[in-house]
Amino acid sequence: MASKEPILVDVAREVGPTLAFTTDGPPGSAGHTVITPQKNTDPELALNTGFHEISHTMDGRLRESIDREAAHQRVKPPEHLWHAVTLYTTCEITKKVLARDHRPTASLDTDRTKMFERNGWNNLLVALERDWQPYLDRKASFESALATLMRETSK
Repeated sequence: MASKEPILVDVAREVGPTLAFTTDGPPGSAGHTVITPQKNTDPELALNTGFHEISHTMDGRLRESIDREAAHQRVKPPEHLWHAVTLYTTCEITKKVLARDHRPTASLDTDRTKMFERNGWNNLLVALERDWQPYLDRKASFESALATLMRETSK
């Protein structure tokens, strides 16, 4: 799902009520992410936030995959499944990168759990741990993990 176009990333003093945001970038770019270091004082969380925001440049492709699988199963996916998948995935990848350097990762799990609770996605977190993690661990294909996740979380 990776994009071949560059992703513009800017550091700003203030970005409003969030830690960062991503928008469509100018022609020839995959997107434009703006992050504020003042609000990201935990370096591990800052890395995860930046990575998560940059991953929003792939939202369209992820949503298409979810919509295709939902149509195949004739179900309606949870409204914010795409965002929950993105949050979960970027956190897991960030944890793996940090673990290679023996850096702490506990704050990432705590932050992710709070974010899922705040959004009312507790059931999605459980499903992602059970059904999506095998894909991230290279024990299941993207298609298989998505099909299982869809079956377990959809109405």
